[in-house]
Amino acid sequence: MPELVPESIIIMLDISRSMFRSDYSPNRLEACKQSILYLIETRRNAEAELGGSSAFAIVSIDSVPHVHINLDDYATIDTYREVLDKIRPRGKSAIGDGFGFAIKLLIEDIRNSGARAPHIILISDGKGSKSRVNHEKMAILAKSTGIQVDTVKIGDVEAVNM
Repeated sequence: MPELVPESIIIMLDISRSMFRSDYSPNRLEACKQSILYLIETRRNAEAELGGSSAFAIVSIDSVPHVHINLDDYATIDTYREVLDKIRPRGKSAIGDGFGFAIKLLIEDIRNSGARAPHIILISDGKGSKSRVNHEKMAILAKSTGIQVDTVKIGDVEAVNM
């Protein structure tokens, strides 16, 4: 039977105004919130069957990052639902600042728990604004420190001719 590796997962959610576009129903942000809940619920159900204890943090990114649920909160799925329901689109998205912030949270978590694999999931439409921190440098830093980074782009995707 496969084993799940417990992870500290920071979900960084772009909440810029462009996430209010309605190319997803009812809009990009709401579709992302539903997907986040599905991810957390599915992972927790799998861990209940196979063992493991991943922690999830929710960080929104507009002109600065905001922690809504931290890794050590051990929130219920209802708490995630309530918190996500209150998040509204606003401003621009400083993706680099969000990455730097998420890396800082994961380093603190490693110091405290040390046992969970660090993981960042960025969900964005890719329309980032100027950040104080360079997002490419943060991606290199994350990789060099063993932090897994996954990105999910929502929105119009151009077709690639091969």
